[in-house]
Amino acid sequence: MRTHSTFGDAHDRVPVVAFTVDGLDSHLVAAALSAEHGIGVRAGKFCAHLLVDALLERGADPAHTTAVRASAGIGTTDEHVERLVAAVADLAAHGPRVAYRQDPARGWEPVDDARAPDVALPW
Repeated sequence: MRTHSTFGDAHDRVPVVAFTVDGLDSHLVAAALSAEHGIGVRAGKFCAHLLVDALLERGADPAHTTAVRASAGIGTTDEHVERLVAAVADLAAHGPRVAYRQDPARGWEPVDDARAPDVALPW
């Protein structure tokens, strides 16, 4: 797992982190965090394409063209952050715990997910 920052580790941080997990597509990481851990994050370029491109050029894994972003807010607790860190560590160490398929219209989704309603997307 790698974090990506504009200013580096020496500067103060805001409660937003962009990261990638080596060997895993960022959108798959976001899907697994949601489906397996109940954690919502965003994957992509976050309406900041040039910035994300520059951050990822500095990374060690050239396969990554997108990142995952986790944001904390006023309602975020220490337990929420600990759950996120544990979930990302588990994904980095073991990969997703269930099988996923990549649907062209919906993105990554668990195979045989009994929770997934068959609802048309609004777009």
